Amino acid sequence: MAFDEAPQRRRKAEVVERRGAELHGEAAWWSGHPDTAVEILERAFASHVEAEHPVKAARVALLLTYFAF
Repeated sequence: MAFDEAPQRRRKAEVVERRGAELHGEAAWWSGHPDTAVEILERAFASHVEAEHPVKAARVALLLTYFAF
């Protein structure tokens, strides 16, 4: 791996991590761990906001809203 590829690979890893957090949160919810699910999804939401991905953040916010009601 060339040194100049490192930032690009890190960004890709962060995207995978955010999506993985969403899936992990959903899995926690449907396996009967709602408190854990909400914690994970809140972190995923914050991560999307920080990365300036409003559509992805909105998707997680809607999922949290669904789980709240």
